[in-house]
Amino acid sequence: MTFRDEIIKHFMLRAKKGLGIRSGLDKFKDADVLINCWIAFEAFSCDRYKKDGVGERIANFCTAFEKEYKNNYAKLPDVSRENVEALSKKTIGDMRPSHLTDKPKKITDIKDLKQVMEVIYQVRNNLFHGGKNPAGNDDDFEKVRLSANVFYQILERYFIQSGLSW
Repeated sequence: MTFRDEIIKHFMLRAKKGLGIRSGLDKFKDADVLINCWIAFEAFSCDRYKKDGVGERIANFCTAFEKEYKNNYAKLPDVSRENVEALSKKTIGDMRPSHLTDKPKKITDIKDLKQVMEVIYQVRNNLFHGGKNPAGNDDDFEKVRLSANVFYQILERYFIQSGLSW
């Protein structure tokens, strides 16, 4: 197992632990899960896709797994589909100050992995750079929670398919 594979395993285990110990008292757990998944994704995508820009790595990840995702969407666990469908009801604006006029992201096709990943990435950007406040705003909390759940479920499925397990 490579060092990057160990990083992926470590942060996916942290995300899984975060999914299992949620409570209504700690709204930061979902942000922690999303962040841990993002670190694992970066370790995976930087190693496999060798692109400088995260947008290119997301696109390559989507290209690699889009058919699998679309063809097997109906076979996903109920909770996975429910989370994607709930996230598709949300509109995610870009909260970064220099991007306030950018078109908001929305999932219009729940079977389109690229749209799902773009929404998750936008929530991640808002959390890191734009003032998303999962502890003080119920809608922000819900967007982070859904993104964390969906991202973990996507990564778990495709990392295992790629030979990684934890």
